Amino acid sequence: MARWFIAKSPPNCDEGEIEAYRALSQLDDTWTIRWCYDYLDGGIQREGDFLILGPDGRLLVLEVKRRSRVFTQTGYSDGDPDGKRDEDQVQAQKAGVVRALQERLESGTGTFEIAWTVSALFSAKGNSFDPKTQGQPFTHIGGAGHLRKLPQYWEEITSGGYPTKDREAVRNLFHAVYGDASHEAEARFISETDRLLHDKAATDISLLEVLSENSQLLVHGGPGSGKSWMAERHAHHLAAQGMHVLFLCFNKALGATLTRSLGQIRKKEIQEAAGKITVRTWEDLCEELGGRYAPSDLPKKPFPDAPREVNDRYYADLSSVLLAAVTADSFEAPYDALIVDEAQDHRNDWWEIYFSLLRGKNQSQMGIYYDPAQRPSFMTGEFEIEKISPGLPTRARVRLLETRRYTRPIFNYLKSLHSEETERLIGGLYSSHLLAGPEVILRRVHNREEAKAHAGALLKEWFEQKLVTPEETLLLLPRHPFLQEDGLFAQDSYFANFPLISADDPRAGNKGLLRVSSFNKAKGLDVRAVILLDTPNWDKLLPEKRYPYWMACSRARQMLAVITS
Repeated sequence: MARWFIAKSPPNCDEGEIEAYRALSQLDDTWTIRWCYDYLDGGIQREGDFLILGPDGRLLVLEVKRRSRVFTQTGYSDGDPDGKRDEDQVQAQKAGVVRALQERLESGTGTFEIAWTVSALFSAKGNSFDPKTQGQPFTHIGGAGHLRKLPQYWEEITSGGYPTKDREAVRNLFHAVYGDASHEAEARFISETDRLLHDKAATDISLLEVLSENSQLLVHGGPGSGKSWMAERHAHHLAAQGMHVLFLCFNKALGATLTRSLGQIRKKEIQEAAGKITVRTWEDLCEELGGRYAPSDLPKKPFPDAPREVNDRYYADLSSVLLAAVTADSFEAPYDALIVDEAQDHRNDWWEIYFSLLRGKNQSQMGIYYDPAQRPSFMTGEFEIEKISPGLPTRARVRLLETRRYTRPIFNYLKSLHSEETERLIGGLYSSHLLAGPEVILRRVHNREEAKAHAGALLKEWFEQKLVTPEETLLLLPRHPFLQEDGLFAQDSYFANFPLISADDPRAGNKGLLRVSSFNKAKGLDVRAVILLDTPNWDKLLPEKRYPYWMACSRARQMLAVITS
């Protein structure tokens, strides 16, 4: 990704600047960008938008406007609060930047002339590219699509800004005047990217309002498409109408995370409507409903290493017992609405149980969020949406096509992990626009202890630089990390100076606690940073280990490190 220096609080940015940031985030590491800088205009200090240092040492001063119409007879634009012509404003910015660079240069030992600075205007609204001409002294770029093509337009935009023979000297001068040597700039960049990733998901979340007349949504989306974010928002939407919402998931770790995140949000409209959201995993539900029976009346749970057919028979028998409990005349359904996240992990024969928990049965409002490609091959039973959906009279199908949860480096790494076991997962990845982010870290070491040392050093570096907090970080291993035999960590131990906690512990997510889990048990989690360790390299993995490795990597939004041995 490009090297960014962010000097502005993103909430203070207008939509045009956000559009420009998203477009510029496509640039590679040969570019350097400053977002927000000060310049002098007639002795008055003003604020500019973007400075873009290209690979050839030429500098672009980019001013951002939300509107695109300019009245040619006067040069004034729609809605310009300062009453200044774009030409005057952009040229003043360029002059201020050149002056600051020249003053810094003259105070040192540099000798080259600053003839490599040019200017351009970006209009977030519009769809055009108008290069500098005699009648127009600067380039006009209309629309984010054209700004994303900056590398191919670079020669036209920077004509007249001659490349310097000493590009390194130019970069050093630019960094001296407009750079930020501290790690705060990188931390701001990563925090801002997290906010923008959630904003991207909000595009799909708005579908809830559009489809509000359809009370039963079947939402299909690939990895990173924002299904869980949308499912949470859907639950809030229903609770705000005064409903008691049952939010179901499969994994304990995801259940603990959802219980925490949904419990933290006390929205006024939900409180006033007396709505409620109850999070349950499949195991939670089994314990609650199974409590109506004597232990001897329930099927005996198989040993952990039992054959697949034994497990399949157990879950089929258990489903029959639980269905009898919820369809008995004495049973009173406690819920008004149902949300199921990671629905592909729930067997066909469980859904009649779920519908029986609702006061309106299969007429109730619900959201089913699923991706068949993410169902592990080792799970018993089947999930077939076509067998579940016919009983839902007001169903509407929604397909989330865009991958929204990953930055470009993580997206590209996931796309590179080709195998027969991951092809369907990779097939679900699509994005026309990805945000920049840190490169994926790949390290090979000789043994487990060396892997552990590398992971600890990397975590300390991230935490010291404030790129991520312990609670936003997830350590993932192929096996459970706290196994008595062959476990990499001891129970209640510390790592990188922070206490470790299992990701399925109800306290997981508390400030200062570093979560750790096995690959499979982390399914459904979504965190800023992930470190995989104690695993063979991708090309050395057995076929059955490739799916969990891929899913473990896909838990990271922005920062991913894989330490293999």
